[in-house]
Amino acid sequence: MTQTIMPNILDLAQHILNQNSSMAHYCPELCSFCGHPRLWGHGSYPRKADRSGDGKQSLNPILIPRFYCPECDKTCSVLPECISPRRWYLWAIQQAVILAYLRGASIRHISRQFQPCRKTIKRWFDELADKFNEHAFSLKARFLFLGECTECISFWKACLHRMSMARAFYHLHLAGRIIP
Repeated sequence: MTQTIMPNILDLAQHILNQNSSMAHYCPELCSFCGHPRLWGHGSYPRKADRSGDGKQSLNPILIPRFYCPECDKTCSVLPECISPRRWYLWAIQQAVILAYLRGASIRHISRQFQPCRKTIKRWFDELADKFNEHAFSLKARFLFLGECTECISFWKACLHRMSMARAFYHLHLAGRIIP
């Protein structure tokens, strides 16, 4: 199963509202595997994406729509832009953590302020640093204002100053990059 990202859905409440009004606009135009133009709705799966509260305050479970390609017999899911694939935390939380780190806050201080543990925060920044050349190449090709940034910290500071982390990784997704 592959994942596609639905742009301009910036928070979980907006995602729930959009799903209640119409799931049809989530459907990809083409199968990401074979390019077939007609996908069928294939239900949804629950995902625990809201980590801001518990019990009645939580929006969980968040339903992620799935689609089936009758041509190649494969399925894909469509995530709203605000949800990071393969991670527990929303892009907004990851962005706040990374910005605090880029501004020089200690990992210990950041882990007290936000939910992720120190090991997770370190892993997130290490992944950004490891993929810096790949990410910078793709984003600089699309956004000229990033062209002058030659090292990881200045690049991500400039990038996150002008757009959300969710939007940056959406563009990396469009460029065919594997995103966390």
